[in-house]
Amino acid sequence: MEDYSAKLIAEPFLFNETKIITKYLLECEDFKKLKKKNIEENLIQHKKIK
Repeated sequence: MEDYSAKLIAEPFLFNETKIITKYLLECEDFKKLKKKNIEENLIQHKKIK
């Protein structure tokens, strides 16, 4: 039997950041406007834009 691992090798799941964006979406924020706002204001405080 082989051993399996659930380790993340790239980036974390960004759980807290997902909650922040979800909050804006639940407030009926338009997705395109929210995307632009996130890039301009860096709402999730991420180092790189992807």
